Amino acid sequence: MLASVLARIARRFKPAPVGPRRLPGAAGRRPVLLALLVAVLLLLPGCPEREKAGEQQVSPQVRVAVSLAGAQEDASRIMRQAMESRARQEKLSVTWLDAGGDAAVQERQLRELAGKVAAVVVQPVDPAGIKEALKRLAGENVKVVALEQLPADAPVDAFVSFDRDAAGRLAASLLQQAGEKGGGVLFLGPKGGACREVLAAAREALGGLRLLEEVILEKDEAGAAEAAVRQALEKYGARLGGVLAAGSRAAAS
Repeated sequence: MLASVLARIARRFKPAPVGPRRLPGAAGRRPVLLALLVAVLLLLPGCPEREKAGEQQVSPQVRVAVSLAGAQEDASRIMRQAMESRARQEKLSVTWLDAGGDAAVQERQLRELAGKVAAVVVQPVDPAGIKEALKRLAGENVKVVALEQLPADAPVDAFVSFDRDAAGRLAASLLQQAGEKGGGVLFLGPKGGACREVLAAAREALGGLRLLEEVILEKDEAGAAEAAVRQALEKYGARLGGVLAAGSRAAAS
């Protein structure tokens, strides 16, 4: 049902001038991906098919770019698979860019997109570091959808994110099921709004568990996360009963 609605939007929607907007967060990756695709399609110029004098005129594929903070993360791979499948149905040409966790690389990639694509989906490495690049895109009338983190004071047409509170509460619930009452847990994750909000929500829902320490990593790197866990094991020993790692690479360690 939702897929058919999305397809009708892509074929028939003729947008009015678009101002800044936020799309509501949704629990789980599938609703986030659906909202992301709807946001992109709604922001693109109107009807791709027109009938005139009995003839059908089909416009060329619309070019869209997706700038990922780290394309090797599990969530990014799932996102790419789902978006590529839908893009083929909606006749979108998608260019994928990998910042590799480097804010300077992402800023340069975004600047180079100006005038080359109709819309950009960006998952910021550092929201503050891409503000000027987003202004340049807006000056070229490129529509921008921010994913997971919303850059402040930047021209963004739509914002899509997961439900961070729900993710934190779910993680805390799993820790409670796996741990013993009164046991200690370690929180760790990269600095940045999304992971910090997940950890904050989990902290409020720990119940009978005790938070021994919260470690904020400079980057979402498996090596740094592994080192933090080893240090915690040496420091707390048997008192450490569980670890909540926010961030794909930190969790993989």
